[in-house]
Order: sequence, then structure tokens, then C-alpha cells
Amino acid sequence: MPERPTRRQRVAALFAALAIAAAGVSALLPLRLPEAAGAGAPVQEFSAARARAHVERMAAQPHPTGSAAHAEVRRYLVDQLTGLGLRPQVQERTAARAFPSGAHLAGRVANVSATVPGTEGASQVLLVAHYDSVAIGPGATDDTMNVAAILEIARALRAAGPLRQDVVLLLTDAEEPGQLGAEAYLASGAAGDPTQTVVLNLEARGTGGPAVMFETGQRHGAVVPALAAETPFASSTSREIYRLLPNETDFTLFRDRGFTGLNFAVMDDSARYDTPLDDVANLTDGSLQDIGATVLSATRALADGRPASTTAGDLTYFSLFGLLVHYPPGVDLAVAGIVALGSLAALGYARRRGRLRLRAVATVAATVPVLLAVVAAVGWAAWTAMTVAHPHYLGFGSGDPYRPGAARVGLVVLAVAVCAAGVRLLRRRIAAAAVAAGVLGWFATLGVLCVFLLPGAAYLFLWPALFGTVGLAAAARLDEASPWRPLATTATALPAAALLTPLIAVVFPTLGLASAAVVLVPVALVALPALPAVVDLPSRRAVTAGLTGIAVVGAAVIGFGTARDGVDRRHPAQVALLYALDLDAAQASWLSPTAAGEPWSDDVVPQPAKDVEAAFPALYAASGYRHGPATTVPVPAPSARVVADERTGDSRRIRIRIGADGGAATVVSVYADTSAHRIEHAQVDALTLPGGENRPQTPTVWKWGVHLIAPGEPLELTITVRGAGALPLRLIAYGADVPAQALPGPRPETVTWAAGGFGRSLAARTLRV
Repeated sequence: MPERPTRRQRVAALFAALAIAAAGVSALLPLRLPEAAGAGAPVQEFSAARARAHVERMAAQPHPTGSAAHAEVRRYLVDQLTGLGLRPQVQERTAARAFPSGAHLAGRVANVSATVPGTEGASQVLLVAHYDSVAIGPGATDDTMNVAAILEIARALRAAGPLRQDVVLLLTDAEEPGQLGAEAYLASGAAGDPTQTVVLNLEARGTGGPAVMFETGQRHGAVVPALAAETPFASSTSREIYRLLPNETDFTLFRDRGFTGLNFAVMDDSARYDTPLDDVANLTDGSLQDIGATVLSATRALADGRPASTTAGDLTYFSLFGLLVHYPPGVDLAVAGIVALGSLAALGYARRRGRLRLRAVATVAATVPVLLAVVAAVGWAAWTAMTVAHPHYLGFGSGDPYRPGAARVGLVVLAVAVCAAGVRLLRRRIAAAAVAAGVLGWFATLGVLCVFLLPGAAYLFLWPALFGTVGLAAAARLDEASPWRPLATTATALPAAALLTPLIAVVFPTLGLASAAVVLVPVALVALPALPAVVDLPSRRAVTAGLTGIAVVGAAVIGFGTARDGVDRRHPAQVALLYALDLDAAQASWLSPTAAGEPWSDDVVPQPAKDVEAAFPALYAASGYRHGPATTVPVPAPSARVVADERTGDSRRIRIRIGADGGAATVVSVYADTSAHRIEHAQVDALTLPGGENRPQTPTVWKWGVHLIAPGEPLELTITVRGAGALPLRLIAYGADVPAQALPGPRPETVTWAAGGFGRSLAARTLRV
């Protein structure tokens, strides 16, 4: 049976709990948004007010690549850069990207660049943001906010006088459809020598939140320290996570070409991301100030320091209490060795002193993953319940509704309650030191594994494990009645709270409530090492009542937050709806991949889900598309004209002029039937794309494809093919919006389009060449 704590130990346990809570709260404070600087701020400083004026001009309406609004934004950028005394250049070029699994991408782009010259010019800092938006939204934050930030940074640099190195401003085109502008810039060689250039890319994954530096390139050892003066949230853990994801930004292309640098973004308030609501009214001035001031500071540090050419290796880095901590990975390796040997030595020492039994430690170690699984299940169940209460939640592509704050707090409370209940059950028969040792074992194991598998994340576990190892040894040496024992048995928790809490605060809005099952696991890892002594504070009956009360409060907070997060004009339901016209069959329909639940869209697509991929190859969903009849109205339609057809032996070379009739198309996609033909290769404006099958996963015959971006003027696609008979091609043109006249009635003000390419028209036809 575990020992009963003395009064002094209860006081010490309370002090430990407060210290752990203070560490977590203090680590969160630097994530607060700064006050936005006004238009009268000193000329050499960044001003959100001055930058916001640019956003208001550029994000008045959607401006996807190739649109008239997009061209107007480009003219504005050239005028503003010229007004700063710079010499902007517009790089017009065709770019293409080939993908082994997925349709290729090609199109004409127009990048805007200018150079703020340095006094030496031995190297350069390249500031990058994209000036195109999605088709359905004005893109006030993604990425107009960051384009405006670069304009304001350039003004501040000019006002303060030259730096040692050049600062190049690159405003890329066609990032939204697939980073074509960055590809064009790199293919032209304008980016220069990767060893002489540092890239700072500015992105957005939401419409608010603090600046986050979430990715670095290789050889970042000499780059990361530039964040010291104005430190954003930064963690080498996010770099490890991001490289495992399929996501791409412009920085991805620079990184893959050997460039180093830093990738910044804001990631909170993601419900409006890539929707019509990403407008100026929903722009967060504090977020604009944070990312602008951060990047300005980093730019000055890099451009006024030594040349960017460096052989520096990688670093472990993280922000802590507003400071930047960084060190070589060898430190983690050394700490891992100390933790591995030290924790075993402390365990053996505690056993010899009679403070714990190995069987009890093993029981705790086996229980920890069970508790983590229960916590994850709570997160999944809570999100499921929220979507039952509000079916329109399923329309949020980011996984977060407009007002997720209460639900996040309630989920954290529930996770802590589950962990406390589990630890309390263990403490009925197991001493606090044994519980602490079992939890410590997991931190030590995860830390050692991460050193080899995810080195950037190792610090999250190694430093808590190091503290915990010292604490376990101290707990074994102290008398059972010592008031210091509660502090010793919770030693793992103090650094865990300081390191994991800000990461949780950033990851939760990034992944969204839909991924609460994932986010609550690190919440549990903060709670578990803090609880072995803390749960002894009240009596057993009081603990039971308290935990029940905490769980009820957590569930109530989630329920309250969900109940008040209803649909209104400012917080409309987001529906995934497409207008699809099959020109061969002269038949139109409405399509939606989401389950029923939103009344207006349910009336538009009342029929059960079906597979539509054969007719519209880009539309594939595991559950199919719900559908409904639609009136046939004019929308942008694909056009194709064969201008040359040459045969050499078994091979044909077909040159086709691809465009759109009936209005401007944002994309025209071309898919080839490979069941009786083999695509050897293709060319767009002399750029070669691989043949074969780049869509092997599709069950249809359309196993090769290419997306042609914004063909305002027809693009020439040359296909070299082998096979007898005519080659079937399926062409799809995408319009920038839904034809309102085809809707059965006006779209309610409480409904808007979901992110992910919805709220648009598709028109498809088959061509045999």
C-alpha cells in the first residue's frame, strides 16, 4: 500500500502543482499577439496599419492566376515597388511540374521581383510570398497579408539605409494551383547560388494567430539564430512533422533545390481559410504585425551579417519563454545517453532503497499507453458528437469551426480528468515514486527513439526525462516523510509543461478539432508526470468527487461552446458544392462529397452518393458524391483544336491547342485513356512532361493527366503516343464560380462555399484524336 502524505507533503504537492501550471502558462505568454503599430510608427519599423492599406487594395475580390483582378494586383505591385525607388521586373514564363502520382501541372505565370541592393552583395536574402488567391476567396491572409508585409518590409529597409547583402523581393504567381511561379523562378536560374541565398517564405494556414516559423531548409545552423532578436514560435519538432506531410508551399521547391531558409505562417482561425470569408474584414492586425516584424528582424540579421554561404549543419531549436534556444544535435545524443543510463541507475537505486517495486513500475508503464488511447478516444468521440449536433462542421476543410475556443478548453479538461482518474487508480496500490518512474520510462524511451528517428523532436522528451531522472534519484534518497518528495516525483512535469504546452497551443488550431484525438495525446503527456503526488492532495472521496466534477465541467464547456457556435451571417455553414456539366450527354447536375446535414445543400443534392469519376476524373471520394439535377446554363467549356498530327512508325505526335469557350477558365484539365494507348511524353511550350500512367490509383481508364493553369490564351499541348486508333481524351474546364442562375433558389446568407475547390463549375467533354 502507498504511504499516506503528511500535511507538509500536501503543501509541497500543492506548490509543485502551482509551479507546473505557472511553467505552462508562462510558456504560453509569448504567443500573445502584439499590438498593431499605427501608420505613424517610426519609418524604420514595421507597421501593420501601413501594410493593411496594401491588403485593402489588393484583396478587394478574388484574384486567381490569369484573372483580370490578378493582373490588376500585379500592376499595383509594380507601381508600389517603383514608388520605393526599386526596379521591379515581371518574369513571364511557362512552367511545368511533373508528378509520379497525380496529374502533371503546367501554365504561364508572371512573377514580380525587385532587389533592395546591399553595400556588398556577396549573398542575398530572398523574401517570398505569392500574390494569387484561390478562385472563390479574396485571399486577404493567404497570401495578400504577406505580400503586403513584404512591401512594408521593403519600405522599412529603404528608410533605414542599406544593409551589407542584397534583399530580393519575390512575389510569386500560381502558388495556389501548385507552386508554378516558384518553379518558373527556379528553372530560370534567377534564384542564384543555393549556398549564397537564404529564403524567407511567408505563408498563411489561417486568418489569425501568432507568427510561427514551422520549417527550415538544410544547413540551417547559421540561419535559425537570426530569430533571436524577434523570436516567433519556433520548434524543430514542427520541421520534423511537416516533412512527413504531403503539404507544399513555395519554400518546398527552394528546399528541394538545396536552398536553406525559414518558412513562416499564421495558423489560427482557419475556418475562413481559402473561403470567401478570407477577406479584409477578417484580417487580424496583430497577426500581420507579428509576422511582419518577425521577418523584418530576421531579414536585417541575415542581410547585415556574414554572407549566407555556410556549411553549418542542422540544429535542435525551440522558443522558450520568448527566447530562442538552439544547440547542435550532438547535445541531444549526449543527453539521450545520460538519460538512458541515468534512468536505469536511478531505478535500480530506488529499488535498492525499497522506494519502489519493479513490478509496480512495469504496471504503470503498461498503463500509460492505455490512458493515452483513452484520451485519444475521448477526443474522437467529442468531435463525433459535435458533428452530430452541428452537421455543418463536416464542411470545414481545416477541421476547425469558427469558434473552437470553448471546445478546445473542454477537451483539455477532459483529457486531464482521464489522466487524473487513471493515476488515482494506480496510486491506490502503487507508490508515487513508482508511478513517476513508469511515466519517466516513457519519456526516456521516446527521447532516445526520437534522437534517431525524429531528431528535431527529441528535446521534448529528453529534457523532461533528465529532470525526472534526477527527481527519481532524489525521491529514493529522501525520507518518506520529507516534504521534498512530492517535488521530486513530479520533476518530469516542469520541463514537460514548459516545452509541450506552447506546442499544443500551436498544433491544436493547425490540426483542428477534427484531429483532437491526436492533439490530446501531448496534453496527456503533460498531465501524467504532474499527477502522481498531486492526486494525493485531497481525501480519496474528495478526489472521486473532484474528478467527476472536472469531467462534467469539461463536457459542459464543450457542449456550451458547440451550442453557441450556430450558423448566422457572420458564421455561415460551409458547403462543398459543384456545378458539373457533361457536354457529351448535355446533362448538368449538382455534386457534393459531404454527408447530408445542411438543409439548403441537402435540397440541392437530394440523391444518394454515387461514383462520378468516370465522367469527371478529378472527382474521387471514397463515399462518392451526392447529386441532384441542375439546369443547363452556359459555363466555361473546354475547347481543343488539333493543329498537327504526325506519325513516325508506331508513334504519333499530336499537337493540340487547348483553351476555353464561354468565359475564362481557371484550369483546363486533359486526361488520356491509356487502356489501348501508351503516352510516351507530352510537351507544353517546349517543356517536357513524362508519359506512362501518373494516375495509377484511379479505377477509370483516365490514367494519365495534366492540368493547364489559366489558359487565357490557348496553350499548345503536344502528346506523343503509341497505340492503334484514335486516342480518347477527357477535357474538363473549371469556372471560377458557380452559375447562380442554375441554383434552384438564392443561396442563403447563412451559407458559403467550403475550401478545397468548391463553389465552382466543371464542364467536361470527350475528344478523340
